[in-house]
Amino acid sequence: MGATSGRVAFVMQVRPGQEDEYKARHENPPTALRALFAAVGIRHYSIFMDGTRLFAVLESKDYENARAQMRRDDTWLAWQSSMAPLMVEMDDEHATSRFMEEVFYQE
Repeated sequence: MGATSGRVAFVMQVRPGQEDEYKARHENPPTALRALFAAVGIRHYSIFMDGTRLFAVLESKDYENARAQMRRDDTWLAWQSSMAPLMVEMDDEHATSRFMEEVFYQE
């Protein structure tokens, strides 16, 4: 996947015509989902939208571990299931995100 700690960035794509629904669902995500992010150590999570293209960035001390924990959580699984119809699959394994390599950062 790439980075396992620090900042993690990835791209996604919303199916054309689903942009408004995607935004609406992110206006007030489930409290349990926000709590899960905090519990697994995900902080400063932002998603930016340009048409149907999405760019996300977050911070995590151990993102691989955080992802493993989320994949076993009913809240995460329900959220992913509800969002799947809105998303374009990015690879042959039906993933809806593609991770990016960080090449520059200035604090």
